Amino acid sequence: MTGLLAYPVTSLNGTTVLMPLDTAQRLLLMEDGLSEILLTVDEKALSADDAATLLRKDLGPSYPDLKIESWLETNLVFSMMNLASNIYNVFALFFFVLGSSVIINTTIMVIYERMKEIGTLGAMGMRGRELTRLFFLEAFFISLIGALAGTAVGIIIILAVGKSGIPLGTMVEDMEGFNMSNYLYLGLSLKNTVVVFIYSVAVASLSTFIPSRRASKIEPVEALRAI
Repeated sequence: MTGLLAYPVTSLNGTTVLMPLDTAQRLLLMEDGLSEILLTVDEKALSADDAATLLRKDLGPSYPDLKIESWLETNLVFSMMNLASNIYNVFALFFFVLGSSVIINTTIMVIYERMKEIGTLGAMGMRGRELTRLFFLEAFFISLIGALAGTAVGIIIILAVGKSGIPLGTMVEDMEGFNMSNYLYLGLSLKNTVVVFIYSVAVASLSTFIPSRRASKIEPVEALRAI
């Protein structure tokens, strides 16, 4: 049985041929030889990478021309997904740093703009650690409420958009034959959500220490004269 195949990816039409294994062996003059052995393992007991490492250790010296790799090393799609994941992490780190600088700058400016309040509290007898603790707790509770609200809104958006998906349009229209959807479905990660929540609260709270400690050392009279 012979025929012509039309792949959804145009480049494959000129480079891919399908034929029975015995036909390929006969055309390549391989007789009973082979070019590849596929081994499957129970990854609950032994991972693919560990299995490949053991095979290289046992068979490598006897068969120097034998190339032993796990499917994680040879799978191009998986490698591309790992590369994309690393790129996304770099972008996420950039936005983390950018967001942190905005939070820190805003918090520091708010404290310096409240010099009269600091002077009043100092005149009432509040000193050093008490002032620092006051501003820290204030920033902590404000950031906690803000982080809770932001996290809740983000979860709602992800759950709402995750059901319908984000249309990718013409970017992947030729990939439907490879079981790739034209829609991008967002997923909610509990780990990432918790990390972002804790990070935002910690940055906003800890950024009050330096300006509040400096402000607490100013004499109440000087602080009351601040504009």
